[in-house]
Order: sequence, then C-alpha cells, then structure tokens
Amino acid sequence: MPIERGKVSVPDDDDFQDLKNLAEDHSGWTIQYSKNNGAVCVWTKDGGESESCIKMFKVYRNFPDVKAETMYDVLHDPHFRKLWDKSMIEGRDVCMVNPNND
Repeated sequence: MPIERGKVSVPDDDDFQDLKNLAEDHSGWTIQYSKNNGAVCVWTKDGGESESCIKMFKVYRNFPDVKAETMYDVLHDPHFRKLWDKSMIEGRDVCMVNPNND
C-alpha cells in the first residue's frame, strides 16, 4: 500500500517487509561509491515524476563486531550522538506516533 501524504501511522509487518525489500533490492539504483570490496557502498535513486522529486540515498556499511541493537541506539539517541558525531548540529524528534515510533 502506498504511503498517504499527510498521514502518519504505526508501521506493521507489511511496512517492515517493504522497507527490507527496499534495502535489499538495488534495481533502479545507481552505485555512487564502493570501498573495500563492497564493505561500504552508497547508492542513489531519483524519485522521478511518478514517485517524488526527492533524491534517495541508500548506504551500506558492514560492522562485524557491532550488534544491530547497539548500532540502532548509537544512531538514534540524539543526546549520545552529539558526543561522537562532530557533524551533528542538532537532533530532535519531529513526531512521536507512539512510545516505540518517532
């Protein structure tokens, strides 16, 4: 089901599967950067008229010694991220759908 403009809802299993498919399927994406035999990759895709005028980016980086839960927490905690991410100027929630989705 396509995303409706102006509507925010809690993602369900189908939404998660759509996101997973988007991450794993590189059809229509252009590789812009690759390093260390694919250990770091960046793809781009233009939304086009039928989707969006926004340029999309997809980044892959393998961190074999870091748990997924740790990576998620490090990237999504704006207070902690400011300590290590020197490029971060500001971080805040724009919308909180429920306690598990912001």
